[in-house]
Amino acid sequence: MLRITSLALSALLLVACGTTSNAKLELQVQESVGFSFEDIRPAEARMSTTVSGPEGLVTVLGDESISPRPADLIKTVLQQDAGSHLAGKKVQLTAFRFEITDPGGKVDDARLAAVAPVVGILAALIARPIIGAIEDARAVKTVAISAWLVVNGVEVSHDYRTTYQGRVTEANVNEALREYLKQLAAKAAEV
Repeated sequence: MLRITSLALSALLLVACGTTSNAKLELQVQESVGFSFEDIRPAEARMSTTVSGPEGLVTVLGDESISPRPADLIKTVLQQDAGSHLAGKKVQLTAFRFEITDPGGKVDDARLAAVAPVVGILAALIARPIIGAIEDARAVKTVAISAWLVVNGVEVSHDYRTTYQGRVTEANVNEALREYLKQLAAKAAEV
């Protein structure tokens, strides 16, 4: 019984770990750039939200969850990677979205109920969080990042999507954000 209790507590701890809700890049923000940069996103588009829907739990990372702020990250990476192409141009950030979709672990309640008479109700109840934690670790989470810029009147947008199995860590989120910013700068340089 002690072993079952220990396993159940371990599973609950795994479930409690969840997905990260922060991103932090070690990047020196450049205040002065060779182009005009303006963040014109509405205030509500800059806030974190979490919504449960048919695809699972969707966590949108807002400005307070990303360091440096998305506008500062984009401005700095644009200067570093596309500064010569953007020199003297006007760049506006009109939208930015960073979301993590977690479908969660699904427990087949019908199968669990079917084995309850065999293993006992208490064992079935203890098994539920363990099975949930295992299924959650097997679930594939999606990280999606999008931004829309206007460069001298020309719209530039880029979408990025990657998946991770199990827990999405801060390192995963940071890696996805770095890759996304590099790709966005390359697209902006084409204008």
